[in-house]
Amino acid sequence: MNTPDTIQEVYIKLANDVKSQLESTNPFKNKSLTKAELTAFAGRIYDVYTQLLYMIDQCFDDTRTGEYLSREGADYGLSLKEAGVSSGYISVVGTEGTTIDDESELEIEGLKYKTDGEGEITEKTLAVTLTYTATTVTATFAEAHNLGNGQSMTISGASLDALNGEYTVLVIDSLTVTYEKTTGETGSDSASGVYDNAVIEVVSLEAGVDYNKNQGEILEFSVSIDDVTAQAVVTVGGLTGGTDIEDDEDFRDRLQTRKKNPSSHFNSSEVESILRGHALVDRVYIERVTPQVGEATIYFMKDDYEIPSATDVATVVDYFEDYLPINDDSTNIHIYAPTGTETDFVFSTIGPDTVAMRTAIENNLRAWFEDNVVPNQTVLEDEYRGVIINTVDPLSLQKLTAFTLTEPDGDLAPSSGYMVTVGDVTI
Repeated sequence: MNTPDTIQEVYIKLANDVKSQLESTNPFKNKSLTKAELTAFAGRIYDVYTQLLYMIDQCFDDTRTGEYLSREGADYGLSLKEAGVSSGYISVVGTEGTTIDDESELEIEGLKYKTDGEGEITEKTLAVTLTYTATTVTATFAEAHNLGNGQSMTISGASLDALNGEYTVLVIDSLTVTYEKTTGETGSDSASGVYDNAVIEVVSLEAGVDYNKNQGEILEFSVSIDDVTAQAVVTVGGLTGGTDIEDDEDFRDRLQTRKKNPSSHFNSSEVESILRGHALVDRVYIERVTPQVGEATIYFMKDDYEIPSATDVATVVDYFEDYLPINDDSTNIHIYAPTGTETDFVFSTIGPDTVAMRTAIENNLRAWFEDNVVPNQTVLEDEYRGVIINTVDPLSLQKLTAFTLTEPDGDLAPSSGYMVTVGDVTI
């Protein structure tokens, strides 16, 4: 459709038409009635053109936006993913026996949360195995400790007396913490770890990805509580689940996938469509008849190729159960997050060797793995070497002509439930 780009273009065409019909007039003369009228007409005609272009765009999936895209999606049973709130657990310390009330408000950088239930600060005594070097001790618990970074724990009962005492810990995972202690020795020991805290679930007051927080981040009570430290620490697993409302681009991708893969009841296309309707799900990998007849295994990933947490998986499993056929059992559908197994790529030489080419090789590898590799898939050596040699420097448009790859060597075969991903790329 040949349409004008500016109001001025419409005006010039109108003025030339007038001039061709009435040579004695000058429609280009400033402050003339003719120019004023043509300018006004040009503006309104241009408005009509832009409205026509807008309406034409709303007729096609690749250009539809907003309400029109949502209405088309509704015909296929799709709707925009709503924004989701973030939740997780915090560790609160203070005087033993003190209670933190339900809906107590906390905040971090202006983002507000509330406790979901009350919690009491109690003393915990857990068995720990201590592994120590000359300057560092690693404490491994038999059960989840729920401590936060920077909180204190007292070690008692260790055979090596130098290990006993009160220490500020760095949380490694749900069962492990470390702390600094000069023992001058190396070895292992058994002891008890004693500490006071309350572990309380918190939920963000508003939805959005900004409300997701990593373990160790600090939330502060908006109103001080007697005998409770003002700062609470996010525990292992972080605060997760916060999502922004789905944008047009992502919704359009789901709609086009649905149209290209017509679904019948509970076939792979429908299952993928259902799962991608949840805010935590971006990519879905379905393994039919796995691990046995009558069952299926499903892996999923979040936006930006992020591997879901255990909490994310539990949320999606709960969501998906509402869509199961009445004659099926949830134990027949296994939903997991894949475990990433990072593969480092080490080059001794490339040609041509430029900064832009180095960046292009890494970007090319990461993009190919994200777009093509699925859980439990063996990546063939010919595949990843083919990706590398087809790299083009986007600045100079030079093609990679040669490279020497020292790592990896051979096909990349993941263990069951794992997915090969790109680790460090060193050139």
